Amino acid sequence: AFYGDGSSIDISGGSFDITRGTMIYGVNGTNINYGVNAVILGDKTGIYLDGSSINLNGNDLTLSDNGVGIYVSNNSNITGLGILRVNNSAQGIYLKGSNVSSAGGIIEIDGANSSGIIAVDSSLVNTTAIKSTTSGNNGIISKLENINTSQVINNADITLLGDKSIGIYANSLDKNGILLGSIN
Repeated sequence: AFYGDGSSIDISGGSFDITRGTMIYGVNGTNINYGVNAVILGDKTGIYLDGSSINLNGNDLTLSDNGVGIYVSNNSNITGLGILRVNNSAQGIYLKGSNVSSAGGIIEIDGANSSGIIAVDSSLVNTTAIKSTTSGNNGIISKLENINTSQVINNADITLLGDKSIGIYANSLDKNGILLGSIN
């Protein structure tokens, strides 16, 4: 629906059907001011940021099964999250190769087998509360694939009440069990 390349985007109203695609795609320093509440994102990536920033202004988003709410790469910035509701087998925020202070707000995992935040080759200072009462969910997953060191600092509550759930999981081994580095 919205594409920015080194630009500014102000989304202040409207109704969006995002069941099959990406709602916002920002690259190369795009600054996005988002002002629409209660949008339902589909089973794809709802918001894609590559070296860009978004202020969600306290607005809420709901993520369908199998989707990714916000994909972040190349040190993008997220602020002002209200509530991100995550359904089955979905990922609230996915970081790849970024150093991010998370968005604030709350990630509510309503489905099963989902994750609040996944950080791959990324450092994260988490300020987003993550909550779930359903089973098989992860608050934060941090893993290395290509770099030697990443860091996870959690400054928010992670409350996972369902069975087989993990608050914070870190993995620094590749698929062959070889140590890639450290996660602090």
